[in-house]
Amino acid sequence: MSSSPRLSSPAPAKSERYHHGDLRRALLDAARALAAAGGVEALTLREVARQAGVSPAAPYHHFSDKNDLLRAVATEAFELLTRAMAVAAESTDDPVQRLKAIGAAYLAFAFAHPAEFRFMFRHELCLPPGVPDPLEQAGTASYGVLLTAVEAAQKSTQVRSGSPDTELSTLGLTLWSAVHGLSSILLESPMSKTSTPEIGQHLARSVIGNVLRGVLTEEQRD
Repeated sequence: MSSSPRLSSPAPAKSERYHHGDLRRALLDAARALAAAGGVEALTLREVARQAGVSPAAPYHHFSDKNDLLRAVATEAFELLTRAMAVAAESTDDPVQRLKAIGAAYLAFAFAHPAEFRFMFRHELCLPPGVPDPLEQAGTASYGVLLTAVEAAQKSTQVRSGSPDTELSTLGLTLWSAVHGLSSILLESPMSKTSTPEIGQHLARSVIGNVLRGVLTEEQRD
């Protein structure tokens, strides 16, 4: 007598396979893909759930609303930006060239992650004052990489130091603003039709060089 055929167990539903944090990861990836395809305004938790293959209620296990989800995506984006800037900072020992490399890395990040770049600085994603905010902490870490490089340039005597607190923060904010503005122009304006990451990185280095020209010591100007 032959044995009965061995029945295989049915594959679990897709939603059942998410466990131990996999669901959160799937939702973040789905949100990132939807934002890249249709913009953050068209993104909804229901569509994120559908994209991830889970029930409409599943996102609420990890995120209270759409902004909460976007805040998590933006926080991860800042963490990625921080790593890119840190790697760029380690690519050279020259303090001025280090600042230019950081600027080029910032521009490269904007081109590589345009969807996240367009919403990671949005004020409505910030938590109220006094509430621990992972997004704010992640953004501060990115800015810290730049400030550390500015401080090193000042200590090297290649860049005028002046008042430690005032000059450091002012120059750091000026450099950040210049490269961020350039990134936005190249991504959002009519120039975006002809912009490439290579052109953008070259422009970022040039913009930082022009900003620094006014604070270089006389020896460096010569």
